[in-house]
Amino acid sequence: MALANRFNGPPLELLANAPYLVSRIRSTDDRVAALIYYSRKHLESVADPATALQNRKLTLRQADRQLAISHVRKDPPGGKRSSLSARVDPYDLDLTMTVREPPATLARLLSLFLPLVMWFAAAAIGWFVVNRLLIRPLVILQRAVAAYHPGEVLEPLQRMRTPAQEIVALGETFREISEDVATHEAEMAEGLETQRKLTREVHHRVKNNLQIIASLINLHARSAHEPEAVEAYASIQRRVDALSVVHRNHFAELEENRGVGIRPLISELSASLRGTAPFAARRFGIQIDSDNLHISQDVAVPIAFLLTELVELAMMLDPQGAMRISAQTLPGQDNRALLSVVSSGLRTSEAMTSHLAERYGRVLTGLSRQLRSALDHDGGAGSYAIAITVIP
Repeated sequence: MALANRFNGPPLELLANAPYLVSRIRSTDDRVAALIYYSRKHLESVADPATALQNRKLTLRQADRQLAISHVRKDPPGGKRSSLSARVDPYDLDLTMTVREPPATLARLLSLFLPLVMWFAAAAIGWFVVNRLLIRPLVILQRAVAAYHPGEVLEPLQRMRTPAQEIVALGETFREISEDVATHEAEMAEGLETQRKLTREVHHRVKNNLQIIASLINLHARSAHEPEAVEAYASIQRRVDALSVVHRNHFAELEENRGVGIRPLISELSASLRGTAPFAARRFGIQIDSDNLHISQDVAVPIAFLLTELVELAMMLDPQGAMRISAQTLPGQDNRALLSVVSSGLRTSEAMTSHLAERYGRVLTGLSRQLRSALDHDGGAGSYAIAITVIP
């Protein structure tokens, strides 16, 4: 630039052949002018703070002149360039910044996904800690409580070393409760065993007393000489034996609480009745046809007496005959059964009408009332039938 023209020109101007930016300042009366030269190095230091990007390039442009203020320090191969320009008014200057983006490398991708990886790692660690200290002990505790049986002692967290203290306290509470339940169960079992022993002793004494009574009746029967007295003693003994049979069968089924079995009751009662039968009826036959049914003692006693009365009546009227006793479940009724007795000696006759009117009729009617059912008699077939209550 000519010396005469140094003070002429725009306020800011890029020199054509020198790396300088010239600033001209004039006084208000145009008599004094000042020139300020900004070198490229100075401009670079001003435009390069500590937080500046390392891959940027700054360029000042004015018409066909340009001044590169800063250069890219790290220029990796590849990548994409992006430029952004801003006009410096009113000095007719353009400031352009060019940024070169680095290429997508594995290290850069890892650095981008590092926060996501850290989030997943933190979530996994949190899940492991919660599962180890909270969820897993609760699941073990729940399974132990669900599989608990009375009498056991719960120790669900015995092998767990790291559950929360609240869960440990809860498991300890369950253990204490199970210990109390086991203690009470043991005490109840001991009391029940004591009660069973006492009941067994009572039944044993009652059985002995019935045997003593039967023996006394037998002794008195031997000392009797009149046929009527002998028959009366035998009749009494048959009824005592019937009660004894019911008692023995009830005691045999008491342990399982199933009631008295009808089939063994009728079988034993039939054997006892044939053993005490009159001499003329020693060949009297009894056939039994019964389902596997059970009845309570309140039903067994009147049934035993009812069968005793009917067998005795049939032996008296037809000593050489036979009898069929059956007990079958009624169709569609699990708690009801039909007890029927069929014998030729129970057919309608003058002798039977006389015996029913004298004694047997009143006894049979009273026993049917105890069973709360009607006793049906078919005189032509010689049968008696009554519905009884059974244990389903």
